[in-house]
Amino acid sequence: MKLLFSVIAFFTLVESYCQTGTISGHVYDRNDNTALVGCTVQLLDSRYGEMVGSDGNYKIDRIPHGTYDLVAYFLSKGDSTVTQVQVSAR
Repeated sequence: MKLLFSVIAFFTLVESYCQTGTISGHVYDRNDNTALVGCTVQLLDSRYGEMVGSDGNYKIDRIPHGTYDLVAYFLSKGDSTVTQVQVSAR
């Protein structure tokens, strides 16, 4: 199945006591560049995830350092995965 959207992930390092990080980005339809409002972005096999806002942006905070697969789910479009996302604490 050819996916109709792309995920762009921007990774931010966050300094904190618990050594956690943040993943944020923008989810859009690659055909017309419109935001996929209501899309769910989740780290596979974890409890971490967020809904995409009205501007197409998402932000997942307090993620323990490690390597994750990031998946964007949108019911009518399918899903898209970004693998080997590294979250590091400073």
